[in-house]
Amino acid sequence: DHREYLSNGINGGIAALSASLKLQGHSVELFDTTFLKTNDELLRYKNHAGVMQFKKTEMTLEELVADDPVVDLSHELQKIISTFQPDIIAISSMTATFDKACDLVRKVKHSAIVIAGGIHPSIAPDDAITQEPIDIVCFSEADYVFPELVNLMEIGADYTNVKSMWFKLKNGKIKNKFVSPRVE
Repeated sequence: DHREYLSNGINGGIAALSASLKLQGHSVELFDTTFLKTNDELLRYKNHAGVMQFKKTEMTLEELVADDPVVDLSHELQKIISTFQPDIIAISSMTATFDKACDLVRKVKHSAIVIAGGIHPSIAPDDAITQEPIDIVCFSEADYVFPELVNLMEIGADYTNVKSMWFKLKNGKIKNKFVSPRVE
């Protein structure tokens, strides 16, 4: 029974990128939906297809959040955005959740540059970059290129030559760069 298992929480890649940016002096805020009680079935892992990491537990996710109020994800994200006021919103998504992530970003008010990474943008960058809220797509390992991108943005330098990124330019054209070397 899948309810005996909990997802390990924040994606390891997101956690590593967050830590890397913090080590370089950037302020980072994560929006983790793992323990948010919502009516959204997709986020509860029911009927979920694909490979995920789970840890066997004595309590189900439903039992852990039984006394918590049901929340609206866009409202919760908006609270963080209103407080933190990010320059960048980065999302990581698989194909099954990419449209949901885009919809969530569309619902909130922000002035941030939106960067998409993860499985779907890596295997279908041409689809990901055409979505309305997405400004930049990282289509490979982000360990080095994402901090490089953020550092260039911070100093106001041209960042559109960072490898493994597709950029939606102000003139509507798409600029893409070749894949950076693999992280060993």
